Amino acid sequence: MYSNGKQIDEEHGLTYIVCRCYIFRMKNLSFMAVCQFFGSQTKTAQILGVSKGMVNQVVLGRRPMPSEWAPIIEEASGGKFLCEELAPNVKWSVVASRPRQM
Repeated sequence: MYSNGKQIDEEHGLTYIVCRCYIFRMKNLSFMAVCQFFGSQTKTAQILGVSKGMVNQVVLGRRPMPSEWAPIIEEASGGKFLCEELAPNVKWSVVASRPRQM
């Protein structure tokens, strides 16, 4: 049985509220801000090249945001949303220092 309280999964950017034996996932507020910036979940899905359903699952906290989306979002937003903030579990300095493969 779970104890009452709040758990934060920093690796995936999700917050869980634990209450007795139920877990309630919290909305991914940072990703919601991304969708609001782009105008809608549908537009965000188009930019990312994924389904609207996938975007919605990330917004609702049912799935973590794939780290592969972070560079796409950073570029499409003109740097308003940074990779380091969207996916803090990735060592972006290491990724950036690697030579690009063609």
